[in-house]
Amino acid sequence: MIPAKLIEKLRQAKHLTILTGTRVSAESGIPTFRDALTGLWEIFDAEQGLRRPFNHPFG
Repeated sequence: MIPAKLIEKLRQAKHLTILTGTRVSAESGIPTFRDALTGLWEIFDAEQGLRRPFNHPFG
């Protein structure tokens, strides 16, 4: 149960930020970015989201 005082403070707030950890989205049914079969990067090309693709000097 959520305390009434907390509910009151949340309703009065002009801005709200919620910080969560990993896997919260998956448990809520929201697609993750990394999962092999259901991850968003399996559907979308990450470079398409960049203003211009870049090369990184790894390996």
